[in-house]
Amino acid sequence: MGNSKSVLWSQKPPSRLSVIIPTLNEEKDIEATIRSTERTADATPGRVEVIVADGGSVDQTVDIARRCGAKVVAGARGRGPQMNAGARQATGEVLLFLHADTRLPPDYDKAVLASLDGRAPDGAAGPARGHPSDATDAHADQASRARARPWGYFPLTIEGESFGLRIVEAGVRARNALFALPYGDQAIYVNRDVFWSVGGFREVPLLEDVSLVRDLKKSGFHPVRASLPVSTSGRRWEGLGVLQTTLMNQAILLAWKLGVDEERLATWYRGRASARKAVGAQKGAKSG
Repeated sequence: MGNSKSVLWSQKPPSRLSVIIPTLNEEKDIEATIRSTERTADATPGRVEVIVADGGSVDQTVDIARRCGAKVVAGARGRGPQMNAGARQATGEVLLFLHADTRLPPDYDKAVLASLDGRAPDGAAGPARGHPSDATDAHADQASRARARPWGYFPLTIEGESFGLRIVEAGVRARNALFALPYGDQAIYVNRDVFWSVGGFREVPLLEDVSLVRDLKKSGFHPVRASLPVSTSGRRWEGLGVLQTTLMNQAILLAWKLGVDEERLATWYRGRASARKAVGAQKGAKSG
């Protein structure tokens, strides 16, 4: 008989959740974000752990996080490296990656754990090569992965009154429905073993969330959607302008799909964002 371990799936439902928050000078938002993690349906002590993965904040972010009861770990600057650093310290069966300006809804833990079936590959290496039953095992493994839903995301609402933000929300819903392509601000959550089986986040300067989603789907793992929405800050859209921000994001995504290096894209993004922030500051000064 072949290596049947590759096609076995644990039927035990996940019971512990690790929330990992990457931060860099987030003193204005981090307390509210951590407080949102406390709104759980299950009040069992230790059910949820909160890990703040900091990239070298020079403000009060780390002090606030510790005061709120979060575990703080240091990581090389960048969301990908920071979230990987947090994941290495996590003890939960499910990892939930939460941006520092995104708030979880009440009973989010129930929504997450209910949406997952708890199955994860028992051994990430796959069937042993060269055995006569390899083809059978590979087919069974593929079928098991097709049935499994070991990762997911939340619907998104954006804070702010602008009609443009409602259009962005509609675009997010369409992208999720048509392509099952959530972004990092939708609080992606994933079975820990599955996360590491695809290598975790790529340690790139941007698009680490899109890369993870692509790697999960390429490995045969498809997402579920939680029943409740998260709420994220509208500051990046309002600061740069809804249309400009959306166009810039789509241009970066298209360039990435065409093979442009992430370092070049990050340099271009930072330059454009800085220029638009400067213009916004000038407009604010003139109107003041």
